Amino acid sequence: MPLRIAPEPRSPMPVPEMGGADAPEFVDQWLTLGRARQWAGDTRGALQAFRHALTIGPNRPEAWFEVAHAQEQLGDPSSAVEAYRGAVERHPTMAEAWNNMGNAYERMGLPEEASRCYRRALRILPERYEIWFNFGSALAGMDRMHEAVEAYGTAAKLAPGSSRIWHHLAFAEACVGNLDRAIAGYEAATSLNPDDPEIWYNLGNAQFDLGRFDEAARSYRCALNLRGEDHEIWNNLGNAFAATGRSEAVGCYEKALELEPEYDPAWNNLGIALDEAGDLTGAREAFGKAVRAHPRQPTYLLNQASVLARTGRQAEAVEQLA
Repeated sequence: MPLRIAPEPRSPMPVPEMGGADAPEFVDQWLTLGRARQWAGDTRGALQAFRHALTIGPNRPEAWFEVAHAQEQLGDPSSAVEAYRGAVERHPTMAEAWNNMGNAYERMGLPEEASRCYRRALRILPERYEIWFNFGSALAGMDRMHEAVEAYGTAAKLAPGSSRIWHHLAFAEACVGNLDRAIAGYEAATSLNPDDPEIWYNLGNAQFDLGRFDEAARSYRCALNLRGEDHEIWNNLGNAFAATGRSEAVGCYEKALELEPEYDPAWNNLGIALDEAGDLTGAREAFGKAVRAHPRQPTYLLNQASVLARTGRQAEAVEQLA
């Protein structure tokens, strides 16, 4: 089953307070004005003030940082990268700028470049869990899941009270096949944040994959208590019931299809449940709808052909597999 992680923002880090030359009485005034505008929600006005500060203080790394941060907030990560680069060229040990440059690269879909920035930041501030978390996310984005486990694990040691870190660590553990560890991570996350349906959903998936179907069903029910209109959770709850021979599976699949009539996995699963219950006509109809939704799916075609053959429609079954 697929594992889902709800999209979440990266962890930007605040600019440190720094002194410097370049007419500080004027640069600092413009930076203060920009920060005030930012707090008031006027990001464009803040960017204008930060750019003015940069014009009169081009060697002030914090001016470059603030320009970059505002550009990122305005949805321009490419320009933000260039401005963060300006900050680290003038202050190479500015870990906050390296971290945030990595965030901007991530938003550009460039996890390799992002990971290099996070590595630089970690050389300077290895005790910051936010950077380890971001580094883990970049590694996961490159499908380097074993390394992501290590990064998320370090973040979890540094910030054991973060449900988000435990959730991502558990997801990475599941991806590398460490399902027992994944379950432990998801359980830690649910104990810290029991109101997140995605954590319960992913916990259920890991339990299901280990054959712990009753536990999976309980986790899916917890997810549905928080988000009852999610067709995928209803489908997976049906799978957990079906795995233990419980007739409630049919109702779960029907609920999933009520919420999303074009969800072909639920049509296929409903067909299997009806077939096992002896309702071959209903099974044939369900498999037919799965095939119409996804006509090249071999499993759907085989299931439909099987029930056609067993209802005296052998010619159609042969044609189905031709």
